[in-house]
Amino acid sequence: MINKITGAVAASLLATTAIAGGLDRSGQGTSAIFNDPGTVSFSAGQVMPSITGTDSLGNPLDVAPSYTRLGGSFVMEMSENFNVGFIYDQPFGADIAYGGSPLTSMLGGTSADVNSNAISVLGKYQLNENISVFGGLRLQSASAKVQLNGQAYALGISAGGVATNYATAMIGVGQTPPSNITALLAGAVSTDAATAAAAQAAIDADAAFTAIGVSGATAATTVSTAVTTFLGGGGYSADFASSSGVGYTIGAAYEIPEIALRAALSYHSKVKHEFATTESLPIKATPASTTTAYTPQSINLDFQTGIAADTLLTASVRWADWDQTQITPSGLGSNLTSFSSGYNYSLGVARRFNDNFAGSVSLNYEAEGDGSVGSALVPSSGSFGVTIGGRYTMDNVTVSGGINYTKVGDALVGVGGTQAGSFSDNSVVGIGFNVSMSM
Repeated sequence: MINKITGAVAASLLATTAIAGGLDRSGQGTSAIFNDPGTVSFSAGQVMPSITGTDSLGNPLDVAPSYTRLGGSFVMEMSENFNVGFIYDQPFGADIAYGGSPLTSMLGGTSADVNSNAISVLGKYQLNENISVFGGLRLQSASAKVQLNGQAYALGISAGGVATNYATAMIGVGQTPPSNITALLAGAVSTDAATAAAAQAAIDADAAFTAIGVSGATAATTVSTAVTTFLGGGGYSADFASSSGVGYTIGAAYEIPEIALRAALSYHSKVKHEFATTESLPIKATPASTTTAYTPQSINLDFQTGIAADTLLTASVRWADWDQTQITPSGLGSNLTSFSSGYNYSLGVARRFNDNFAGSVSLNYEAEGDGSVGSALVPSSGSFGVTIGGRYTMDNVTVSGGINYTKVGDALVGVGGTQAGSFSDNSVVGIGFNVSMSM
């Protein structure tokens, strides 16, 4: 019963769109380890977001292109009670691109392209009819390209670049740079006359600035020139070359085969990456460096049980610790990410209509945030969606698929807590299919 019904739910997982917490995409499922030995499967999905909004200057935003997701698995029997499974997925990713001219928009030219691949090798040992334990290693690769541009980034990054150059010069002549040097430089070019005058006066009165021959007026000119150079020179970019890391998965399951009940709990460790990083910033030298970052640890709870003849109830909860994921390249000197840990939930029903065909309906949910300004690279907050799936079996080959519609929550995005744009009334459509064969 399990194999003939649950596939209608499992096969449509790639259709479940994941504009989820952080950069989550695959959910790092381990259900394949429970397949019959000799089962090989391949999955593919296409995700088509419609994420639109308006920046703080009134420019329209349409930031999320479509993308493809792939997955696969193979399970083999090593002994009567021990199976080994190989699972391929693409656990994390992002495809965000803000159009428009950086000169006339808040975020024009800002983009992020994050990709990852993982292969898990898991062993499952059946302790008795009801209890099994599983675990193994996960080899994960990741790479990313990030571009920051537009009015929202120009002043802060430009003032920071000038501040670094000035601080180096101050230290060179035995002076201690002011702790608020970046804020002073940003204030010196403020559109508010009183703020600009106060900042320039503070620069004039500071001995460290005097020692390197910089006045409030010359500092303001330097920062203004840096802003123009930043906007016209492509802004800031960082290329994080592909990095590989190893993590682990451990879990346990309780089953009652007579009623198709299974409760499986799995833990996925964080994975350390050391990215060879190339940065480009028109106003500051940015030598090649290495950026250390971690993909998050997570916990999955998956549950299913028969509730009537040929009818199965499924549910799952996933928690991912996105608070620990920070990416701070040395040239920029600040964290590129702003993600919060959270939970994703799903609830579904699957039914077998005959020996060949089964269908399913499931709901997916993620709570919205607190309404505060978030990262421009995550233009949504929370989601609620529905997936419809079907599965058809022909001898030892099963073909299944599904379609998902998810309504994503409204979001405010910006830089350093200052709003630069807003997104509302958005949605995502995903389609997916799976082909599996028992050998």
